[in-house]
Amino acid sequence: MIQHGETGILVEKQNPEALARAIIGLIENPSLRQRLGRAARQRFEEHYTAAKNIDNLTRVFEKALNGRAE
Repeated sequence: MIQHGETGILVEKQNPEALARAIIGLIENPSLRQRLGRAARQRFEEHYTAAKNIDNLTRVFEKALNGRAE
C-alpha cells in the first residue's frame, strides 16, 4: 500500500530509532511531508475507494463462481 519515498516512508519493524529518524525527517521537511501526503491521497482515491473495493470483490466472486461451474 505504501510506496517508500513516494506515498510514505517505510521503516524496519521493531526499529524505534529508524522510526524516530523518519518522523523527525518529516517534521523537518514540510515540502516532503506535503508531497507524500498528496501522493498518498491520490493513490488512495485511485485504488481504495468503496467503489473500487466493490469492483474488486465482484471480480473475486465472479472468478470463484465461474471456477466452480467449470
